[in-house]
This record gives sequence, structure tokens and C-alpha cells, in this order.
Amino acid sequence: MREYLMRRVLWADLPAHLKLTAAIIAHAANDEGLAFVEQRQIAAQLGQSVRQVARNVRDLQGLGVLSIYRHGKQGGGRGPNSYQFNLDVLPHPKR
Repeated sequence: MREYLMRRVLWADLPAHLKLTAAIIAHAANDEGLAFVEQRQIAAQLGQSVRQVARNVRDLQGLGVLSIYRHGKQGGGRGPNSYQFNLDVLPHPKR
């Protein structure tokens, strides 16, 4: 599923910075298209700031590509997000 999801992301009509962000998240996704990856890790892979990654993720959510699920830590505070790809929005890869 991960490879299939990556191909769908790469065929999507997205700006390069959003496509690359989505591809990194897709690489971390499970068979259901759900990814648990920290924005700090995405930022390190992209060579961008965490703030820029947060904007990219918010833009992907606004385009309907991703749904974001926020998780709290035990004892309070914010935990890492999880991301669900919306396959209805992503195109099927060309053969």
C-alpha cells in the first residue's frame, strides 16, 4: 500500500513542496493510509523548518489530501499528530 500511495501522491496536481511533504508522510503510512510521523522528523528530511512543515501540512489538509488527528500526551501537552490520506482526492497513477 505504501508504494501505491506514494505513486498516487506523486501523480497529484500539487506544488512541489506540498508533493514532497505528502510523499514523506506517505512513506510512513500503514496499509490503511494512516501515518504516525512527527513534523520534526518531516522537517529534518525536507531540510525545512518545523513551522514550514506545519504550513505544508495545513495546506494539504485544506486541499483535502490529508486529515489530521491531534493526540495529547499523558499528563497533558501535545503529542505527535497522525495523518490519514484521502484517497478520493488523489489521482490513480498512470500506467
